[in-house]
Amino acid sequence: VTGHGLPMRGGALAEGLRRLVAHFEEEMPRKGRYVRQPAVFGDEQYARYENVDGYTVVYDEAKGLYCYATLAVNRLVSTGVPVDQPPPAGLARHLQESQAVRLAKIEERTLRHHPHELVQFQ
Repeated sequence: VTGHGLPMRGGALAEGLRRLVAHFEEEMPRKGRYVRQPAVFGDEQYARYENVDGYTVVYDEAKGLYCYATLAVNRLVSTGVPVDQPPPAGLARHLQESQAVRLAKIEERTLRHHPHELVQFQ
């Protein structure tokens, strides 16, 4: 079996898997691709992102990287704190925008990318 390192089999594979299960939280990446590219929840119309610890993150255009998100008037906004740093104190996990905000974003994107589909929202 191989993945991101040297191939393993037999006793080395069994020991590596045992260690992973026993120390799963410690083995989770805190830096690298899996922190910079968070999990995606959604579809082609709307998506939100979370890091490996369950904190909602947004791409901060000004910083050019993912930052922890907070809610401002039911809309996800960047805290300005990059995800490779500890989250801001008191930040809640699994934040989501309101249904009204999500629908407005879907409509805005549809109008921008498919103006001929305007009729669907009227």
